[in-house]
Amino acid sequence: MVQVAGGSASLYGFASGAFLALRAAEESAVITRVVALEPTLTLDEGEDELLLLQTELEGLGGVRVPVLVLAGSTSGDEAQDLARRAADALDEGEFQLLEGDTASVPDAALADAIKSFLR
Repeated sequence: MVQVAGGSASLYGFASGAFLALRAAEESAVITRVVALEPTLTLDEGEDELLLLQTELEGLGGVRVPVLVLAGSTSGDEAQDLARRAADALDEGEFQLLEGDTASVPDAALADAIKSFLR
């Protein structure tokens, strides 16, 4: 829609929406930046979590825009590790840890991190 209307856009995604935002950035020339809060994967029945994770992380190599990957300091090691791994898999990935978990990160802290990155 942005491409048809003209212009560009930055994307924000949370959980599985973070991976969707990254995929959109990979496929669209009009996406200029992405903020991904605790990217997680939703598994279908019978899917191998490690195989799916590896496939998703390898697929991030096609993202050519700056990406800020956020995680909460109390969200758990698995969520933080996945966020760090996602940032590391990106050419222009940056990882930032916010105080709290995704349910308790203060809105102001999240907004400040996003605004600072998008400037």
